[in-house]
Amino acid sequence: MSFVHYFKDIEHKKEDFFSFSENFLDEEIILNSCNNVFSKNEIDYGTKVLIKAVYDNFDLDGKDCLDLGCGLGVVSIVLLKKFKDAKFVLSDITDISVKLSKTNLEKNGVKSCAIIKSDLFENVDKNFDFIITNPPIRAGKNLLLKLIDESVNKLKDNGKLVLVIRKNHGEESIKKYMETKFNLVEILKRDKGFYVLKGEK
Repeated sequence: MSFVHYFKDIEHKKEDFFSFSENFLDEEIILNSCNNVFSKNEIDYGTKVLIKAVYDNFDLDGKDCLDLGCGLGVVSIVLLKKFKDAKFVLSDITDISVKLSKTNLEKNGVKSCAIIKSDLFENVDKNFDFIITNPPIRAGKNLLLKLIDESVNKLKDNGKLVLVIRKNHGEESIKKYMETKFNLVEILKRDKGFYVLKGEK
């Protein structure tokens, strides 16, 4: 199966669009979705592990957060329901993800956020306390290394990059690479082969 279509704009027809709902962390999440987006029919398990790790370990109220590769906007929606004073920017490389995220934020009654189209940090013009991402590992390891490299310059002092990765997708080597870039690297959570890593600047 090819995953390249998740990372480029393609033309969608009316019949490609649909919605689904899911209960997660005691929150009912309603999502507009469409064909050819990542995890189109459900909240991806890795994303759930990531959100749960952030929720359990940090207080985001008053913090500047970047939801990098936002997809349908799930990370921001759930965390904004839990931390109503958090300040989120959402970014994704495709127009459809930007469009769906905007709709889904409104649909779920969370506050308005900046949503930008950006290839990694290309159009990101501020620094953050948290960068939170379920990176597109199937797009290649080099992209993930680039994400780690560039994230350091987009974090405030003591800012944190929090990402989820499967153990069999190279968790150990990614953790070692993060240790060359950050002052402190920790495993926040392990769940069914998914690892949530935190790198602190």
